[in-house]
Amino acid sequence: MDPTLIPILLLYGFARGCVYAVIAIGLNLIFGTMKIVNLAHGSICLLSAYMSYTLFQTLGLDPYASLLLTLPVFFAMGLGLYFGIFKVTREPNSSTISSFGLLIALQMIMVLAWTANPKAIPSQYAGIMIPIGIASISLARILLMVTCLAASFLMLLVLKRTVFGRAVRAISEDPETPYLMGINVVKVNSLAFSLGVALACLAGMVYGINYSFDPYIGLMLTLKGFVSVTLGGLGNMIGSVVGGVILGVAENVVAYTIGAQWSDVASYFIFILILLVKPTGILGRSR
Repeated sequence: MDPTLIPILLLYGFARGCVYAVIAIGLNLIFGTMKIVNLAHGSICLLSAYMSYTLFQTLGLDPYASLLLTLPVFFAMGLGLYFGIFKVTREPNSSTISSFGLLIALQMIMVLAWTANPKAIPSQYAGIMIPIGIASISLARILLMVTCLAASFLMLLVLKRTVFGRAVRAISEDPETPYLMGINVVKVNSLAFSLGVALACLAGMVYGINYSFDPYIGLMLTLKGFVSVTLGGLGNMIGSVVGGVILGVAENVVAYTIGAQWSDVASYFIFILILLVKPTGILGRSR
């Protein structure tokens, strides 16, 4: 391998990993409070990508500007999904099965509305290259990294410094005791679920600008998010970011050196290897 390509592979892998990190934080937030494996999370990301695509095609709205419309819509959709489906089913196994049904429903809606053909959100940023040392990276990837890292930092700040964040951590540690402490668990869970959906909206938009997408890759995005969560440590938001970046870099390096068809195999192999060495994840703690 040409040594000059290494910084480029790492930069583009880091960018992909930032998307996985935001997906993972949303999944971690939902699983931590409700113990639900939301299989539809990746499809929610794709729905956001399709909405940004449509807003650009019909109104000429910049994808980043479209977040002013899509984020509130997806937050509200999160509230609707929580009270309409997940609060009703309650039991984690039933909720996970319900999320699979939601995945299929969203997938069919996207196929009917936008067809199964791959799409990408047109962007003026993709063709602008920014030199970084001996490497160059597109402005679209730089905006992706800045947006995802800023969102991750903001979520970490919310969870560490706010009353809501303390309530989330309390429920994650022990779902029963917060009731005795006067915490409105239903309210916290609904907000946590909605924030997870809003993060999926953000991840879907930046993914759609930088990579092609179709209605059938939703489950793949969900799996990548869960691999990132488990790599970094279940319940650890910083670990989700670390796990996502490791996964993104590993996929990019393997795709270039061996072949794109091996990138998924390599990422899951690293996932299994780390679990064998440290089952709690890189930053996870044993309870």
